[in-house]
Amino acid sequence: MKAVSMPRSGTDSSQETRLRLLMERHGLTGAVVNMKTCDPVSGKVSYFDIAYPQYGFAFEYHGRQHGLHETWTHDIDKVRFLFRQNMYVFGVKAEDTKNERKMNELLATIFTQISAPRLVGDE
Repeated sequence: MKAVSMPRSGTDSSQETRLRLLMERHGLTGAVVNMKTCDPVSGKVSYFDIAYPQYGFAFEYHGRQHGLHETWTHDIDKVRFLFRQNMYVFGVKAEDTKNERKMNELLATIFTQISAPRLVGDE
């Protein structure tokens, strides 16, 4: 089934849908698409492409537009915000979703993160 035919409401791209479907096929269900956050320090509103707040991480799909200075700067601020919330952000590129070895490495990292003990004071 093509990712283009299975988008979820609020999804920005077919590549993000492709990534979400890959995660679902490997048992990661319950994704929050375009999770809205507001950084109380800067007041900036941001959206994370695919998030699993129940596991403490999110994905950001990095297409070519993320190389632009303004987008790149905003991406760094978003990652810092989630880090302050004790969440981890996985950056994903197009070639990651098309390369089985890279996807397996990403999945291994994700499942390690899910099973890792949380920091003291985390709920």
